[in-house]
Amino acid sequence: MKIRFVVKNASKSSARLGILIHTETNKQRRTPMLVQTTKGGSIPYLSSEVFGYITQEASTLLLSFSTIERMTESKLLYHSLLGSYVGYPDPDTLTMLIIRDPCEITPSGHNDKDIVPLFTIHGKETLDAKSYMKYMERWRPDIYQGLCDADTNLQGSKGRLVKSVEHNQKFMDICCELHKNSKVLRNNTLFVPIVGGYSTFARSDSIKHAKAKGDQHSFVGGYIFEGFHNYGLSATEVDTNQLITIMKHCLNELPIDKPKMLPGAYTPPVILELIALGVDILIQPSIGCGNIVPVTMGGRVFCICFALVGIPFTLTIIADWGRLFATAVSVMGNYMPKVPNFSNLIGKTWFYAILAVGFLGVYLSAGAWLLLLSEDDI
Repeated sequence: MKIRFVVKNASKSSARLGILIHTETNKQRRTPMLVQTTKGGSIPYLSSEVFGYITQEASTLLLSFSTIERMTESKLLYHSLLGSYVGYPDPDTLTMLIIRDPCEITPSGHNDKDIVPLFTIHGKETLDAKSYMKYMERWRPDIYQGLCDADTNLQGSKGRLVKSVEHNQKFMDICCELHKNSKVLRNNTLFVPIVGGYSTFARSDSIKHAKAKGDQHSFVGGYIFEGFHNYGLSATEVDTNQLITIMKHCLNELPIDKPKMLPGAYTPPVILELIALGVDILIQPSIGCGNIVPVTMGGRVFCICFALVGIPFTLTIIADWGRLFATAVSVMGNYMPKVPNFSNLIGKTWFYAILAVGFLGVYLSAGAWLLLLSEDDI
């Protein structure tokens, strides 16, 4: 689905209002905007139905390739839009795909001139530009970022910065060429990564190459800034002054007619400062949601030990509560009127059992009734 961006003002390095437009459905989204992150295509703890109660706007989902890579084969069997595949069938749903999970810290190292490490729940894998673009043809997100080497946090050396920029330029040459020749991606939008860590010189070198790609190809619809941190909570520890200085420098050099995106779990004050500079798309991360299952050996051992003690302990408590309940029912039975004559047909024990089941039904019905009173939409 082709995306067009319209800016309502033309000032550089300042807050601005814009509109992202689906050229096919004419659906409009206002910027600056926050994009909802997902894990494996799902918003943590929120189903698509519940999310629909939160906002009536068409969903804008940010997917990370590191969390959906293992689902590629099943996606090939589903011949529909990516949004529908992850549970959002509305044709106006906008899907954006980045490489790394912004909610998890990405380890440093393991970089090469031809490959980028991809850390998934199954461990470390490697990606080259050609295989990455094949994946993009299978997933077909509305917007996706080009493959990049973004291992350039504040502790990165000058040599690492130079290699990052060089690798990024090589990756983008391949990605743009393959996108241009792809029949599957002709309606999809590519965001070119801007790398270079906290060096204005390295950032300018990366911007020069990115602007050239934007001038050459109409499918280049925006820019995404990478390499300020290792994602996860490390984004909250970024030096705000250094970040703002570099972002102001970059935004002054980039064209104003394309949206700029900055992923990361930044604090609200930092997000407001970035919006004031002219960043159009930021993300709303789900930091702290963790993994569905433990992924480390220590975590797995702890869960096993916890379960070995916790499950018997829980069953013991349940048994004690059952004993207390049975005693309470017996005491109440002693003060009950004489058992009706028809109970003689089934016996006193069975009569009390049926009475207990009936009480349970009344108890559950009362809870459901109270829920209906308190929830208007049910």
